[in-house]
Amino acid sequence: MADKPLGSFVSGALAKGMSKQDLRSVLMKGGWPKEIIESYLSKVIAGQPVVRSPILRCKGIGKKGGSGSILENIDLEIAKGEIFGIVGLGGSGKSTLMNVLVGLLPPDAGDVQVIDNGIARSVFRDDVAREMIGFSSQVPSFFDDLTARENVMHFAALYDLAESAQKAAASSLLRLVSIDKQADQLASSLSVGQRKHLDLACALVHGPRVLFLDDPAAELDLSQQRELWRILRDIASKGTTIVIASNFLADLESLCDRLGILRNGRIAEVGKPDDLRAIYSHDFEVRLRTEKQLYAQISSALASDSQSAAKKISKEGDHLLVFTPSPQATLRSLLVAIDKQGDAIVSVELMRPTIQEVFESLSR
Repeated sequence: MADKPLGSFVSGALAKGMSKQDLRSVLMKGGWPKEIIESYLSKVIAGQPVVRSPILRCKGIGKKGGSGSILENIDLEIAKGEIFGIVGLGGSGKSTLMNVLVGLLPPDAGDVQVIDNGIARSVFRDDVAREMIGFSSQVPSFFDDLTARENVMHFAALYDLAESAQKAAASSLLRLVSIDKQADQLASSLSVGQRKHLDLACALVHGPRVLFLDDPAAELDLSQQRELWRILRDIASKGTTIVIASNFLADLESLCDRLGILRNGRIAEVGKPDDLRAIYSHDFEVRLRTEKQLYAQISSALASDSQSAAKKISKEGDHLLVFTPSPQATLRSLLVAIDKQGDAIVSVELMRPTIQEVFESLSR
């Protein structure tokens, strides 16, 4: 295991307020030896790592619903300029948390603050804080009987922009989200992807410092998702902090600087995708394809070989997948098993489990 991911994980956890005792417990559960944990704690504390200034801070957020808690004691800091992903299984509280973060739903405990030039402003009590936030929810906020241009100008007017500024905002924002050619089409005539882009433009009309997006890639095909992610990266590159809640984990892995895993109304973990994978994934994935694809026989041979180190074996399409903590031992056993069957390897890949698999292990 490389040193860098563990050091970064320890630094980030301590910086966001996790106690050393809790951090020790998390790492012990992840399989790290006690002596290595103590060594890294000492190195990081002595090094006093530099952390980017936060622009958004949650403190002890709690929200009750029905007979229990939807959100419970959520503490979270999001840095200026980052793209932060909130992921969780259905019913984990993602949409509730997003509505609290943008100030639409008051919590039963805690506060959400936007940091403005060193001043912490509550989104529930400070108009300045609310004006620093933009929100694109799962339900479009624009009007179908207006054109794309008219919709953006309408939202600009709500922020008291002069007519000339409204027109300028519409032109620049529609170009930013790549629907400037559809500026004079009715919103009702736009494609699913274009409608997502229009809603994004409307959320950006007042120049928010923090942009919140609730499941923006829902209903989009892969090509449309990629185009949306490209636009979001462009927006972030101009200085806007983005907080995105979604179940599209494979895409968030490449899009987000950090991910927060939401489980049972709590933030179970926060970290960079690579760090989370390095801390919680000790297994490798061997993915191979053979000429005869005698995978039942090969799997049986591996399962009966005490030296194979194979933990899980499965078939996916025309490939055999083997999960193992010791890829060298597994590959040796695979070569023997394949040779005994008179088969031959066509292709083989060795990789770490995806962030989806890490997410599923943290969400259970």
